[in-house]
Amino acid sequence: MSGSIPRPGSPYRPKQERPSHIPGRVIVRFKDGSVRAPAMALQAREISASTATGRLADVVRAPFQYLVDNAGLSDVRALFPDAEGLRASARRGPMALMESVSNAPVPKLSGIVIADIDPKRAQHAIKALKASSAVEFAELAPTRWLLARANAKQRADNVQWSLKAIGWFDANRPDASKTYVGVLDTGVDRNHPALRGRVAAYRTNGFSTKDLIGHGTHVCGIIAAKDNPKVGMRGITDAKLKVWKIFPDTPDSDGDFYVDVEVYLRSLGEAISANVGVINLSIGGSASSKAEAVLFQQLRAADVVAIAAMGNEFQDGNPVEYPAAYKGVSGIGAVDVNLRRARFSNTGRHIAVMAPGVGIISTVPTAKSPFRDETDYATWDGTSMASPHVAAAVNLLLAKFPGLPAATAVSRLKSSARKLSGMGGKSYTREYGFGLVNLVKLLK
Repeated sequence: MSGSIPRPGSPYRPKQERPSHIPGRVIVRFKDGSVRAPAMALQAREISASTATGRLADVVRAPFQYLVDNAGLSDVRALFPDAEGLRASARRGPMALMESVSNAPVPKLSGIVIADIDPKRAQHAIKALKASSAVEFAELAPTRWLLARANAKQRADNVQWSLKAIGWFDANRPDASKTYVGVLDTGVDRNHPALRGRVAAYRTNGFSTKDLIGHGTHVCGIIAAKDNPKVGMRGITDAKLKVWKIFPDTPDSDGDFYVDVEVYLRSLGEAISANVGVINLSIGGSASSKAEAVLFQQLRAADVVAIAAMGNEFQDGNPVEYPAAYKGVSGIGAVDVNLRRARFSNTGRHIAVMAPGVGIISTVPTAKSPFRDETDYATWDGTSMASPHVAAAVNLLLAKFPGLPAATAVSRLKSSARKLSGMGGKSYTREYGFGLVNLVKLLK
């Protein structure tokens, strides 16, 4: 199932195809050295052949001139403006277009801009941009959606079966209260009693503080909710959470919620230096992105472990989904209570390990919203629910062995996984990866 969280009983198969890209939104990266003009700030009202492109370095002028003249360019923004660029943007207001693009806070992320053009002319524009000697890559911005669904069935005698499945009760778990897990999602209800004091930072990115969908709060609860004996639910680690809200507060025209791609990419960039050892991404989409891949490359270089859901579309063609399929990202599949692959869980050569993803109880916001009836706690299915199990497991590993390189942490995650009957005696399969995450062996 893709898109927003459906009401209980909704089918896994979506009613319509989700778009793979955002129409008319183009990501362009200029080659290092081609955008070294000291002042690269544009105004929306200045987009014209005579003024808007006139401020740019000569080598950059041609691509923008083409977009102005032939592709209906209406806006262009630096993805990672430097501090001076942000100050200039504040002075010029929300219509500022491009600010200090050559001096990104992380140097290896410089030169990336996002442009809004006429969707009907996007493919021709991308072809022309790629032909420019100043352009490293040009691509349509990808869409990313949620990977969970509501579960109307909840067995009262087996509420949090997932903790037993991953060996939580028997593992030698360390104190992780001084460590941080990053969550990029729909937000979080930081005042939920089980999450109060667990959220160390919450970046709303201009959206409301509310988690109207509830998906992010559910993910956060799986990772780090406080024990609630009355409900029979608790999180896997006592780590602190740093949350980035990357979804808008209203659905798209098709009724589904999609990641705000600019906010998402900027949030990935911020996670590089946010002192988080691991980030969870319970999102997916069928299109790859060179800009997104660059960010994961920098996260790897910063020793941040990236954990992502494999996707829930096995019954809809089993597509390869991103970010789980990027190099250096660990893709997580879902098992059910019988430790068999969940019928919706995507498979592929990029899968790392499995985790519980069916009938997973966790926190949801305490107030209802137009998009969610459940409050306090709810039981959901999805690789969205499996992924945070693994992110929390990696957090515990990093808490026990401070300074452990990200590559080593991922290697230990795979080598310690429990082999399942569905693997047919093999050490690795495209259905199960290396097996089920196993805290007992992981934390030895």
